[in-house]
Parts: sequence; structure tokens; C-alpha cells
Amino acid sequence: MEVETVGAAMNAIEGFPANLKSVVQHLLISHHGQYDFGSPKLPMIREALVFHYLDDMDSKLAAVRSALASAPIGVNGPPTPPPSVANSSTSTNS
Repeated sequence: MEVETVGAAMNAIEGFPANLKSVVQHLLISHHGQYDFGSPKLPMIREALVFHYLDDMDSKLAAVRSALASAPIGVNGPPTPPPSVANSSTSTNS
């Protein structure tokens, strides 16, 4: 839907470059970055890949903001790292 809306807006601009329209449409279509994430097309240009990574990072930061907003402050000291991080610093092979 966004592709059609943005496409109509670009068509309404007199003299909008056709090659730039293709780039903008590709950015919108490929921003999920992977077929598994619902992207109908993979990023095929640098700008699309950067746009995908920015979108992915924004999503992850939103999850962190949400988790921090709901976490109690000052209860039992600093948060403990997840088990995979905590176990990676301790070696069982001495």
C-alpha cells in the first residue's frame, strides 16, 4: 500500500525522475531485507541495504526502550545479562 501511495505522490510531481522513482519504490519494497521477514524483494542497491539495517536497528531499539521503560529501577542492582552472554565469559576448559 505504501508503494502505491508514494508512487502516486511521485507521479503528481511534474518532472520527477523515473530512475529516482524506481529507487524509492525499491527502498520501500525491500526494507524488510529478507524473505523470512516478509520482504517481497531483497535489497539490490546500497541504499536499500542501509535502509534495511536502519529499519532493523530502529525496531531493536524500540524493543530495548520498551523493556527499559517497564523494568523496575534500582531493584536488586543492575540487570543480569542473558545466560548466553553470562556463560560466554566463563570457560569450563581450564
